[in-house]
Amino acid sequence: MFMKSFFSIFFFFSLSYLNAQNSWITARAVIDSTQYTIGDKITIHEEMTTSTLENFDLKSRPTISCDTSVLEIQSYSDWKGNVSNDGHKHNLMNITLLTWDTGIYKIIVTHFMIEGKFFPTDTLTVTIKNPTDLNAMTAPQPIKDIIKEEKLWEDYLPFLIPLVTALVLGFILWRAWKYYKNKETVVAPIIQKVERAPKELALQQLQDLKKKKYPETDNTKEFYTELSDIVRTYIENQFKIPALESTTDEIYKKLNKKSATAGNTRNLRDALSIADLAKFAQVTPTINTCEQHWQYIFDFVGKSEK
Repeated sequence: MFMKSFFSIFFFFSLSYLNAQNSWITARAVIDSTQYTIGDKITIHEEMTTSTLENFDLKSRPTISCDTSVLEIQSYSDWKGNVSNDGHKHNLMNITLLTWDTGIYKIIVTHFMIEGKFFPTDTLTVTIKNPTDLNAMTAPQPIKDIIKEEKLWEDYLPFLIPLVTALVLGFILWRAWKYYKNKETVVAPIIQKVERAPKELALQQLQDLKKKKYPETDNTKEFYTELSDIVRTYIENQFKIPALESTTDEIYKKLNKKSATAGNTRNLRDALSIADLAKFAQVTPTINTCEQHWQYIFDFVGKSEK
C-alpha cells in the first residue's frame, strides 16, 4: 500500500515538472534600424512568444519612455497572433513614433506582466540626423520673381463701389442745394417799430396804474413807487434831465430852468415828496391823497411841453 502511494506521488510531481519545462513566455522589443532623419517614423515591434501550453488573452500593452519633445508616440496597433511550424504562438504589436530633432536618444520599453511573470525592459538607441539634402545646402536659394496676375474688372469693385456711392450722394446734395436756392422765398413784411412819444407813453402808463387800484387794497407803497418811476422816466425822456438819479428838489429846480416847461411843477414836487415818504419812511397816505397826487402827475404830463 505504501509503495503504491509513493509511485502515485512521484508520477504526479514528474508530470508537473515536465509541464513546467514545456510552458514558457518571452517578450522583446526590436526596431528596423538605428539611423533616422528628422520627420521619419520609428516602428517598434513588440513581440510576445509563448509555448503551446500557454493560453491567455493579451489585453495590456507596453509602456514607452522617451524624450517626448523629440520623439512623439503616434499610435499602437492591435495584437496579431499566429502559430509557427514549431507549435509556438507568436503575438506582435507595432508602436509608431515620429522624430522631431537631431541627436542620439534612448527609447525604454517596459513590458507588462502576464500571469505573475515579469519581463526585463528593453533599451533601444536611435540616432536622428538632418536630411542629406539639408546638409548639402551651402547658401540660400534665390527668390523667384513674383508672378503678377492679370487684372480683372472684378478687382476694381472695392474701389468703384465707394466712388460711385460718393458721386451719387454728391449729385443728390447738389440738386437739393439748387432746388432750395431757386425756390421762391416769401419775403416777410418789414414791421417798423414805432416808438411812442414820451408823453403818450407816460399817459398810458398812468391810466394802467389807476386800473390796478393799489390804494384800495392798502398797497400805497407800490402805488407811489410806480407813480414816481413813470413821471421820472417821462421827465428824463422828454426834457433830457437825469430824473431817475436826481432828488425831488433837484428835479424841481432843473424843470424851473426850462423856460418852455408848462404845467404845475409845485404840485409835481408835492406828489414826488409824498412818494419818497411812502417808499422810504413807511408813510401811508389816504386813498383821496393817492388819487389827488395821481391827478397832479397826470395834469403835469398832459400839460407840459418841451
